[in-house]
Amino acid sequence: MKKLCKPTFKEKDHGQGAGIPVLKTIWDLFDLSLLFSQTGIRKHSGVPTWLLAFAYICGLVSNASSANQNAKFSADAPFLKQLLSGQLISQSAFSRFLSKPFQWLQFSIGRISRLQERTETRLTDGDIIALDDTKIEHPYGKKIPFLCWLFDSSDKRHVWCINLVSTLAVLKNGLEYPMLWRFWVKKDQDNEKQTKLNLAIEMLKELRQFNNARLWVAMDRWFLCKKFLTWLMDNNFDWVTKAKRNTVLFRKIYDPVLGKERFVKLNAKQLLQEIYPKIRVIGKNSVLSIPDIYIKVP
Repeated sequence: MKKLCKPTFKEKDHGQGAGIPVLKTIWDLFDLSLLFSQTGIRKHSGVPTWLLAFAYICGLVSNASSANQNAKFSADAPFLKQLLSGQLISQSAFSRFLSKPFQWLQFSIGRISRLQERTETRLTDGDIIALDDTKIEHPYGKKIPFLCWLFDSSDKRHVWCINLVSTLAVLKNGLEYPMLWRFWVKKDQDNEKQTKLNLAIEMLKELRQFNNARLWVAMDRWFLCKKFLTWLMDNNFDWVTKAKRNTVLFRKIYDPVLGKERFVKLNAKQLLQEIYPKIRVIGKNSVLSIPDIYIKVP
């Protein structure tokens, strides 16, 4: 038998910004340039704001990690040079554009409405919204109003950071895209304080303006608050999370003595001991559902 040689693949060179035409096609598909104008974000530093945003996103996709690197990239990428018609975007123009108080939240809501209009990007029954809060360390900005000292439980230290509460759509067709976001900000006045749960409810309410599908909300155990779970169920959301160690679970059983069903307390450790033999049989990366498990809600 003749042994076949391994195939050889040629390494094709490509210039800077090779994927920008594809990104521009997607941009035009959702008409995001018009959305900038409708939100009142029209022009900055003599350049249309949609073009500033598009050029910056292209730089991020090409791993430009700062406004200065983005400015250099927009001057070198042939497709961006064509779009800019010879104009140059400076580092200060990018910085001032990103720090100016435009209506970004309103723009984000408009983007979600665009995504829900198309079949391939619309959330349907059984799709997932990943709800998360992330601490983004920012050691240099001292006067930015939404920065604060917080304890990072993963690193076991206090960090000067942005606390970002965000939602991500995960569709059954494999598509994922970022949805809405909020900054959690420390407030001195009690009437101005908002919890992360309040911010999560705000974002999910805004989604309900455009989509009423029955969706899963996947979240950290930090969000396991009974009032929040009740709100999710009242608003046609299913949810999945990890149980906290002190979460009291109940199992519904039939009591032959009393002749009726009743609830018996148990905890996660008892459940794991019970199903461990089954998990060993089905192997890793498998899912096992345990029916008739409940939590007590108000």
